[in-house]
Amino acid sequence: MNPLRTLLDSSIGQDHVDMHLAFLANPDGALSLGIGKTWLVQFPPNPGVYCIYLGNELVYAGETGSLKGRMRDLLDTRNHTFRRQFGSVQFGTHHSYQAASSRTKFPDEIEVLLTDFMLKQLKVKAVPVTLGRKEIEERLIDDVKPRYNIKGKRGEVLNASVL
Repeated sequence: MNPLRTLLDSSIGQDHVDMHLAFLANPDGALSLGIGKTWLVQFPPNPGVYCIYLGNELVYAGETGSLKGRMRDLLDTRNHTFRRQFGSVQFGTHHSYQAASSRTKFPDEIEVLLTDFMLKQLKVKAVPVTLGRKEIEERLIDDVKPRYNIKGKRGEVLNASVL
């Protein structure tokens, strides 16, 4: 199964939303995270919705203006909130741990461990969506409650335990 799905209907009807929800909520066909152009070529520069899985658990849902750009961002601590949260949870007790931000990465040792862990353990699935991507993301968050999504509608904090 291709991890990408073409937009069959440009309208924002319920069938359109439900079709994408069913596809994204199921980890079947998700791709292991990768590095480089060979991996990134699988994602279009189009807007869309993506999901990150740890095993079969959907742990994060997001929407973006560029799927290709966002997939590149997953491995840069400064560019993705999920990576910072995930790194803090996975390596927060490590002896060299220092919190990261949108301006600073984790210490080098943590960055290497985090990237290695993410490449081995995480999978991603994405679907290009022109209209309704925020609605699809919000429905996934409401229905599945991924543990690393901390913001809901209009900035509402959902899961303060991962902050």
